[in-house]
Amino acid sequence: MKKFGFIVKTDSYAGNFEREMCAYMTGRIGDCEVGEEYVETLIAEKFYNVESLPDDDVGCCRPVTIVVGNPYFEIDMTHDEKCNSLIIYFRDEPSEEQIEIMKKRAYYFPGLRQRNKQSWGIGNKEFKVLGFMLVESETISKIRNIE
Repeated sequence: MKKFGFIVKTDSYAGNFEREMCAYMTGRIGDCEVGEEYVETLIAEKFYNVESLPDDDVGCCRPVTIVVGNPYFEIDMTHDEKCNSLIIYFRDEPSEEQIEIMKKRAYYFPGLRQRNKQSWGIGNKEFKVLGFMLVESETISKIRNIE
């Protein structure tokens, strides 16, 4: 079974904004409902294949996490890169249209967040999007007859 992750690399600790940014980029939020104010129905309908997975650190399912906390993909990055990057989970490979929407909205989000003057303490500093990665993982199951 294949799983996919869309990674957004930034220049700041992604734990300060990953859920809100995912909500804005895909219209999808986790059980914790953080980022609900950024959800747009038309965007959410396009991202039917975003998958929420259990996050053991917080005890709920989420469609996104920072890369360093991701238990589902082996990703070759430095620790700082992992902390500054977020990963959005997909059941199947995101389409070219989905990728273009996410990239456009990712670049727009830091300015939107600043304009909204969100008060998230030390996490309210400006940040920049540095790039993107698509990661794919394939799980192979083996079945053996045991008598």
